[in-house]
Amino acid sequence: MTKGRGRRHAASVAVLGTIGLMALLLSGCSPSQSGAATAVSSESQTQLVDTVTVNGTGCRSATPDEGIITLGVQNEAPGAAEALEANSGAMTAVVEAVRSAGVPEQSITTRNVSLSPMVTYDPQTGEQKTQGFRAENQVTIRLSDTALVAKVLEVGAAAGANTISGPEWRLGDNTPAASEALVKALASARTKAEALGTAAGLKLGDVVSISEGHTTSPVLYAEDRSAEAALAQTVPVNPGQMEIEATVTVTYRLVR
Repeated sequence: MTKGRGRRHAASVAVLGTIGLMALLLSGCSPSQSGAATAVSSESQTQLVDTVTVNGTGCRSATPDEGIITLGVQNEAPGAAEALEANSGAMTAVVEAVRSAGVPEQSITTRNVSLSPMVTYDPQTGEQKTQGFRAENQVTIRLSDTALVAKVLEVGAAAGANTISGPEWRLGDNTPAASEALVKALASARTKAEALGTAAGLKLGDVVSISEGHTTSPVLYAEDRSAEAALAQTVPVNPGQMEIEATVTVTYRLVR
């Protein structure tokens, strides 16, 4: 009796083990799981095929409404204190002249003050000697009234400024012009996308994404002018036009 029960128990264990192994193998090769993975992959590929990504560029012309001028005084003297004192007096006269021309105090900013020795080198003896000192002071003048640019150049030179640069022409606020450039850039992108879709036999659908590339508002630089040129009766200045450029990248859905 004991041996019979033992053989029947061993047979039961073997059968259960075989059933468990078959179930494990079948579950690992389930058709439903394989089909689900294929469906996801197919959907991802469909999304890539049914979109088009294009770039667009738009430009907007604008007249600068701000001019920036740099006036400076540079002088030399045997001693450091002497050079700096003379320079400070001359620059004070320049700033006062600019204020008298109608430029507000907050529009005048000191840009640079420097004092340095003038050193000579004797190649025969190898000696260096200080021959004096050079002082320099520069102020930047930001003008929201571009009609004042020519006048400031003239009065600055007449008051003693012997280094002059500018004007730099800018837009005080480029937001409206930049916004118009972006609208044109988006229209340009749509035109490109429609052309590509038509060529492929598809129609343009909804926008999937939009990203702004860059918006540039260049600074227009005039040639540097000497103090002698600024002392002419009339200094010709013309702000001209500047181009604000914007770019966008847009992805559209394509439909049949």
